[in-house]
Amino acid sequence: MRFLLREQAYERPRIAGKYEYRLDDMPTGAVESWRLTAVPEQYQILRVDLDGRASSGHSYLYQALLDAEGLVSRLQYRFWATGWRINGDVQRDGHTAVCTHTVNNETHSQELTLTAGFPLWFPSVAGLHLAVAGRGVTLHGRVPHHTSLVPHIATVHVSRPAEAQQISWVDATEQPHTRTIWRDEKTGWPRRMARVLADEGGVLTAVVSSWQVYGETAYRASKIEK
Repeated sequence: MRFLLREQAYERPRIAGKYEYRLDDMPTGAVESWRLTAVPEQYQILRVDLDGRASSGHSYLYQALLDAEGLVSRLQYRFWATGWRINGDVQRDGHTAVCTHTVNNETHSQELTLTAGFPLWFPSVAGLHLAVAGRGVTLHGRVPHHTSLVPHIATVHVSRPAEAQQISWVDATEQPHTRTIWRDEKTGWPRRMARVLADEGGVLTAVVSSWQVYGETAYRASKIEK
């Protein structure tokens, strides 16, 4: 697993997992690894490595600092692919998200204003755990493009059909997005995600290939979960 910043000696691991991405039940080669650690003063750090080198050639790294209430107070990210290098930093300051976004060495800054306590999240499987209903800040998902991962305000709608949770929002270019996730009964973190690809066709899923709650026995799928 790759990191923006490696774990420090004072961090304590809490939970980690890995998802395998599949298109119409066939492996794409993309995997998402994530790890949650605890740090002093009731903060936590979520690190995510979405590795598409074996499929699209795209790579994403995310690092989120969660406060005592589980809200992201700072989100750092990086994306790279052929011809593209993108990185950014979003910090929550009261009613404001202070954003810095760099595309191929060209940097732009902006401030987004919402109500206090707004959620800040990102659209990977682990990042969907942080999405809650209402207005918040997320990253634009279109890649590779000059608007890739640009922070923007989105209104999230959450529904619970059957045993799954459906998360919907509209991005900065007014394109609708929907993800369905199935959460782990004990931890609440996603164990599976499904997304209908309207343009390309087919269903993209992400399923658990390994799962570790520290202090418990590690789970490593002998067969990918269905």
